[in-house]
Amino acid sequence: MKKKFQLKGILNTLYASAVIVPLIIISIVAVNYTRNYITELSKGYNAQITNNLRLNIESFFEEPKRDLSSLRDMMLYDSEVLNESYIETYFDNQRMFHHIIIIDNDGYVVNTYPKEDDIIGFDYSRELAFKAVKDGADEAWSRTYIYTKENHVSINYAIPMQNQVILGIIHLNIIEELFEETIKDKDVIVGITDQSGVYIMHTNYKNVEQRFSDPYVLNNEMNYDRVKIEGEYFYGTSVTTGHQGWKVVLYESVDRLRDKLLQFIMYISILIIALVSIAVIIGRKVNGLVFKNLSDVVSKTKDVAEGHYLIDEIEGPFSEFIEISNNFKYMAGEIKTREDQILNQSFEIELMNKELENRVIERTNELFSTNQELEIALENLKRTQDQLIESEKL
Repeated sequence: MKKKFQLKGILNTLYASAVIVPLIIISIVAVNYTRNYITELSKGYNAQITNNLRLNIESFFEEPKRDLSSLRDMMLYDSEVLNESYIETYFDNQRMFHHIIIIDNDGYVVNTYPKEDDIIGFDYSRELAFKAVKDGADEAWSRTYIYTKENHVSINYAIPMQNQVILGIIHLNIIEELFEETIKDKDVIVGITDQSGVYIMHTNYKNVEQRFSDPYVLNNEMNYDRVKIEGEYFYGTSVTTGHQGWKVVLYESVDRLRDKLLQFIMYISILIIALVSIAVIIGRKVNGLVFKNLSDVVSKTKDVAEGHYLIDEIEGPFSEFIEISNNFKYMAGEIKTREDQILNQSFEIELMNKELENRVIERTNELFSTNQELEIALENLKRTQDQLIESEKL
């Protein structure tokens, strides 16, 4: 005997397979795609931050060039312009220089702005920017160093001024403004290193104060490379600026990228659960309507089998079941019509049988009467015959 299956169970299984299996496949593909997508998105985002910071740094150092050149031109035009009110006005309208120093041809400080007498006469002959200008350069930048008086990382910019050199001292903590303007994401580590790899700016300023060196920037530029720093793994991005070989570096924690992926997976999971729930609810409702209409059809077949031919139409959203119901209704009407015809014919046959039976009885009675008459006539004939014989004998 063949095993029988229940249609409802099969339909539910097929429905679940048609909905859940594709969703699971889509989820697996989405997770794999998402990992690559988020990685590339983070990679591009970090590259954008480092490039923006690079451009800001390059434009940042154009301003002190213009300011110091303007001051030199004014001083060369008219030395009388160098009075306290002009210097105050100048410093009020510039934001780069912490100090400006005038150095004679022998390398000694002859004047400072703002005024600091303890610097006057100080020997700057070994200062790199001064030496470069003294050797004929139109402009020169020094290496970064710690300005011991105020413990700031600083850099000097020098240009020639006739037989003297005008040198401006810039405290690089001013670059913090670039950080605030450029870096909106506080969860990444960003630093700026000089040509020797030493941090001159960092999101953790202690690295600057302690003159830490970046272990990777002196190698090739990083393009979202996986690196290890103090036992933790990061994705590193770096770009070289057009100023003094400085580099901008950005590190994003591997854990942070994983958290992004897990967060996205959580969103996908919630979406999938919601879609599956909606699909299950819709599927249950659709199956309920299907099996309700199917139950109505089965019930109507039983009614027809039991001789109840007055069938109501099925109400529902499925045209197929409505068509089946109409066909059953038509079939029931046809069966009733044929049954009525058969009943009418049976009644007529019964009437004909009764009439035939009555006729047979009548004929039988008639034959019985005729037989009796014949018997009587025969008896009379016999008596007559006997009388005739007796008469002849007499």
